Amino acid sequence: MDEIVKKLTPLGLNDKEARVYVALLEIGRASAYMIAGKAGIKKPTTYVILGQLIEKGLVVEIPRERKQLFAARPPEEFFSEARRRLASAEKILPDLKALYKQLDLTKVRTMHYDDVGGMRQALWYRADELSGKEMIGFFGSAKQASKELFNLFEEWNEDWVRRGIKLRGITTFDESMRPLFDKFGEIHFKDIRFFPLDKFNGNVTICATDEFVCINLIGATQSVIVESKEFASTLKQIFELVWESNLTMTFEEILKQYDTAASNHLAAE
Repeated sequence: MDEIVKKLTPLGLNDKEARVYVALLEIGRASAYMIAGKAGIKKPTTYVILGQLIEKGLVVEIPRERKQLFAARPPEEFFSEARRRLASAEKILPDLKALYKQLDLTKVRTMHYDDVGGMRQALWYRADELSGKEMIGFFGSAKQASKELFNLFEEWNEDWVRRGIKLRGITTFDESMRPLFDKFGEIHFKDIRFFPLDKFNGNVTICATDEFVCINLIGATQSVIVESKEFASTLKQIFELVWESNLTMTFEEILKQYDTAASNHLAAE
């Protein structure tokens, strides 16, 4: 169930709504008590969630004299409703863009995101606009990342490759990063340079496009988006200064330094 629930949440359902909907698909007509047990949610909460799903047209209440029963609408109707909402949203997109352009873009806008779900939103912020463009960044170590968060980073890199978004970055190197380099090194990380092992050991990632900056605090599982061309331009200038300096190393150089340090550590033991 967990895997299906995870795939439903980007389609407009929160975790509990997805769990209740999937539970109903599995058991068919059922009482709130049965649904709560299957979904792993408390019964009073289940009634609230069922009401929300009824409003969304994904669940129907079956009238009965003694026991209240509920049933899920077919999955085809779920996706049909999602397409209908998307079509409705696309119709008002020009009006929304017009309102957005009226904003004073000299003012900085910041958005804060918490937990893995929030970081997903931040990492994919305006991703559709970045295809064929470049993102630069200083990338921190993944040592403090949970397995779920590391999997998210892997998914992000895969999607960036698929979208044709060029990634140029400067990072540290440790064992936590090795799986990413092993998987994406030749394609995606050919334009990655490294700080010497004794010079940098950060756990924060800061990326920039022409329009915004994305800051990811890996240990705290928090992200901040800063919409500011001036801030993005300043960060990119700092990045280029470091990129062109002699402060960084190639992948081959850092790997050699890492292996030497590991050998010396073993010899010392």
